[in-house]
Amino acid sequence: MAITIYHNPNCSTSRDTVRFCKDAGFDPVIIEYLQSGWTKELIQQLSSALDKTPFEMLRPNAQADMKKQSPQPTNAEIIESMLADPILVERPIVVTPRGTYLCRPLSSVTDILDAFPKSPWISEKGVEII
Repeated sequence: MAITIYHNPNCSTSRDTVRFCKDAGFDPVIIEYLQSGWTKELIQQLSSALDKTPFEMLRPNAQADMKKQSPQPTNAEIIESMLADPILVERPIVVTPRGTYLCRPLSSVTDILDAFPKSPWISEKGVEII
């Protein structure tokens, strides 16, 4: 199964998602989007695949900040902000043949994988996922 993870190595949920997939036997393609950045086309593709608006793809604090700047920001304004500051996007985003998910909480990754690591599997923060 092909897996792509849009990953922030500074995020424990993102690190856990990568480790979960690897422990399940997958070799995911890891895209560190803080280094590579986003493109408008990729954000639009992921937004569509996630069935979320660009606003819904923002981290909660970024949503609050965006609302302070503009009560009803347009998709174009939000995407421009994401392009300028890639960390605004919530993570991790995982793409598999079974779907595209914003895997927060981490347990949602089980919805799009066809294999899992051995149980019990514990997150960095000590939460049992399976």
